[in-house]
Amino acid sequence: MATATTPGTAAPALAHRVAERLPHRDGNAWTVAQYAAWWANRPAARLIQAGRPGALVLAEHPWRTEIAWQLDEREPYDPDLTLDRSGARGARDPAARSAASGRGNRCHVRPEPG
Repeated sequence: MATATTPGTAAPALAHRVAERLPHRDGNAWTVAQYAAWWANRPAARLIQAGRPGALVLAEHPWRTEIAWQLDEREPYDPDLTLDRSGARGARDPAARSAASGRGNRCHVRPEPG
């Protein structure tokens, strides 16, 4: 599987939390490795599971998380999924957080080509 240059920083903590929650397959847990996503200038991570083709790529930004599925012989150039969390983050007042939750936590799925 083709990979981009590995960055010098550690994989985001979010990737480790996601890997802990993903289901094991045939007793194999998901592992996290550093990665440099083509579309992101921030550190990213690849989640890999032994016996499963492809990998899950996570790039965490201050207000959103971008996710791509990397298949064998396919390098993702854009995220397949963007989770926007700009609205509810940072609101300390419960009423403000509730109002912001309607605007934030959006999910944008890129349509499949073809």
